[in-house]
Amino acid sequence: MAEVRECADRFGVDMINFEDDNLFASRSAPKPYWGELAAFQDSSGRHLDCTAMNGVSLENLDEDLLPLMGRAGFANSHITHEPFSGAAEAAGQALRIEPVRQHRPARHGASA
Repeated sequence: MAEVRECADRFGVDMINFEDDNLFASRSAPKPYWGELAAFQDSSGRHLDCTAMNGVSLENLDEDLLPLMGRAGFANSHITHEPFSGAAEAAGQALRIEPVRQHRPARHGASA
């Protein structure tokens, strides 16, 4: 998170691309980070567009993580195309996916 803060504060960066091929190796690991990223934007008044160029796997996504991703700056993401285990297929069928944009704060000067 320190690197993101420095890039935003020092260099005016407004887009962060996460190129990890497995951002969600576990369900619990990204939640505190996305929460901290959302809190940074709320407290600083900055808006960061976050992307996951390599996509995300359904394997560990859940209904709590999607809104948090929206608050952290993700407008959308690709779902990776890979052979899924039975657990991933079940997760994809059980997961009620709402548009992440519903959970993003409005951009300054942008219309909804």
